[in-house]
Amino acid sequence: MSKQATCPICGAEQRDHLVCWLCVGRHRRALSQISDLWGHLIEAVRRDTNLNVRVGVKSVGSEKPLFFAEQAARLRDEAQSALVGWVRITCEDQGIDPPADTIPAICGFLQAQAGWWRKHEAVTECVAEVASIAHRIEAIINPGEGRVPVGRCIHVEGDVSCPGEMQAHLPRDERAPAFIRCDTCTTEWDTTQWARIGRMVS
Repeated sequence: MSKQATCPICGAEQRDHLVCWLCVGRHRRALSQISDLWGHLIEAVRRDTNLNVRVGVKSVGSEKPLFFAEQAARLRDEAQSALVGWVRITCEDQGIDPPADTIPAICGFLQAQAGWWRKHEAVTECVAEVASIAHRIEAIINPGEGRVPVGRCIHVEGDVSCPGEMQAHLPRDERAPAFIRCDTCTTEWDTTQWARIGRMVS
């Protein structure tokens, strides 16, 4: 009897041993998050401030001293080096031209190549590093918020349910919006959807 094929990242059962499309979707969202927050990271390093921004929200909170400016600058350099490295592998293996030398362009390029990466031998390393970069950038830009466990993620992509856990993010700055986010697929829900989520996880 043949062994059931599973995703090498999340372990979900599937028809082959490639990375599942749910994990591909998470990878694309992590790249999108890096692109969205990159400008704020650069600004934080340049101005030595914490902009206290929120993903997908246009308003910007009050500025506070960024005590981790040195770490932010180091992260900027490490992240850029890592992303450029994944672009180089992609282009060399496929014989294609690289994107423009900007992080939004690089992230967009890697998002478009996520389906190709799903078959690459280094895909687990690539996905893990991109997810780590996204997490570290947000942690530096948005420190000091309270987090409350909500329950199992309700997001479904195709016929696959996300195995992650949701947390409510409660900023100390009252002007910044609270939201719920899954720690795995990074799907977010604003406060208008919290009652529905409560009914689904209860």
